[in-house]
Amino acid sequence: MKLTQTITAMQSVAAPRPVVWEVFCRVMDWPQWNPLVSRTRWPAGGQLSAGGPFSFGIKLRPLGLPVMINARVEELVPQERVVWTGGWGGIRARHRFSFRDLADGCLVQSHEVLTGWGLLPARLLYSPRRLSQLTGQWLGALARQAEASLRRP
Repeated sequence: MKLTQTITAMQSVAAPRPVVWEVFCRVMDWPQWNPLVSRTRWPAGGQLSAGGPFSFGIKLRPLGLPVMINARVEELVPQERVVWTGGWGGIRARHRFSFRDLADGCLVQSHEVLTGWGLLPARLLYSPRRLSQLTGQWLGALARQAEASLRRP
């Protein structure tokens, strides 16, 4: 069995890239708009920054277990991309989010590579298709939050 899995998703957002980026980078606000995130910890403050460690809890179903992911920002190019690495339970992840302009907003792309022995038991509960759906839900929640922020006075 292959011990690597790649998960990709993309979402168009009807908001300018700077707005989408700002919403995405406010780590401490994630639990307020992302139903998959239960809590966050950011020792360096409220915004993502290169080299910074942070943690976020993911609500995994069907068991409903909150899993705390410890991550480190490896690369950050403002309003263009952020890459972090982290892991839990024998699974290592490298997750890249990229942001680019569209004529009517922004395109956000997610590319995550998972590796490690922990993928063996994880696949019993979370198929690659299900993990892609979860990533799509994350991006959909980001789109809703960024678009809603444009409507607020």
